[in-house]
Amino acid sequence: MGYFFKIGVLELLLDFVLGDKSPLFKVGETRIVMGGSYAQANFSSLMKVISEMIGAKSLIEQYPLSLIVQQMMSSGIILAKIVEDNAQNKDFGAMLTSMCKGNYRMTKKLSKIFLKAFNQNSAEKIAVYLKAIMEFLLI
Repeated sequence: MGYFFKIGVLELLLDFVLGDKSPLFKVGETRIVMGGSYAQANFSSLMKVISEMIGAKSLIEQYPLSLIVQQMMSSGIILAKIVEDNAQNKDFGAMLTSMCKGNYRMTKKLSKIFLKAFNQNSAEKIAVYLKAIMEFLLI
């Protein structure tokens, strides 16, 4: 995992997932659009790698995240995908807590994402989100 931090894989993955909404997107640049209105692209494997990298506190201390990566991480699109793909993960609540502690803007964004998830999902899926939000509410 340290090699991924050295070569900047996190920035590349976030840029790929955000597509034309990425801060690295240049005007006039053409990017292939993944998915469409009928079927969305499955980024779950990429999001698992991103989540693992974000959760690696010792590596983040060794290789601090650049400002552009921090900006991409605070994107509502990335946060929503991370919450959706990792809500069942036991360590996810701790990761949310570390991301939001002392960061009002991130806390507010994640709160909006959870509220939207509660309004748009079935009762079974809401139970999964409630497990993830337990630690988040203790901040």
